[in-house]
Amino acid sequence: MLWIQPATVLDIYYFYFHGYEETIKGLSGESKSCLIRLPGLPPLARRELPSFVTPSNPYPLHLALFKEQFKLLAEEPNAKILVNTFDALEPEALKAIEKFKMIAIGPLILSSFLDGKNPSDSSFKGDLFQCSKDYVQWLDSKPKSTVIYVSFGTMAVLEK
Repeated sequence: MLWIQPATVLDIYYFYFHGYEETIKGLSGESKSCLIRLPGLPPLARRELPSFVTPSNPYPLHLALFKEQFKLLAEEPNAKILVNTFDALEPEALKAIEKFKMIAIGPLILSSFLDGKNPSDSSFKGDLFQCSKDYVQWLDSKPKSTVIYVSFGTMAVLEK
C-alpha cells in the first residue's frame, strides 16, 4: 500500500482504531495544553491530530473508509506500507506499529517541482471534487500581486 501522508498520521489512525479511540476523543474536550501519548510516538497536542478523528469531523464516511483500509491491512500476513516520509524525519513513527513494515520512500514530489522540465506533470494529482476552471479568468482580472492564496488542505470546515 502507498500512504501519501506522514507516518505519524498513519500511526494515529491505526491507534485510533486499535484501542485508543476513547483516549483520542477524550482529548478533544481537554485544554489545548493537554497531550496524548500513543505507543512509539512523541506526545501529541490536540491540534496535531488529523481532523477526521476529532468529534467535530464533518466527514464521518472518510473515517469509516480509513477503518476499512486498516481492517484489510490486518488480514495481510506481511503487510508493507510505502510511506511519504524519510527515515531521519520520522524514525519513531516508522517503527511505532509492530504489525506493519513501513518503508520510507519520500518525499514524494511531482517532477515539475524538481526540474521544471514538464510543468504539465500532474500524474500525482487526485482531486476529490470536480472543480470549476472559472477561477483562472477571475485571477486574470485582478491586478498583479493583489490576490492571496490560502490553502487549508483538501477539505476544511471553517467556523465563523
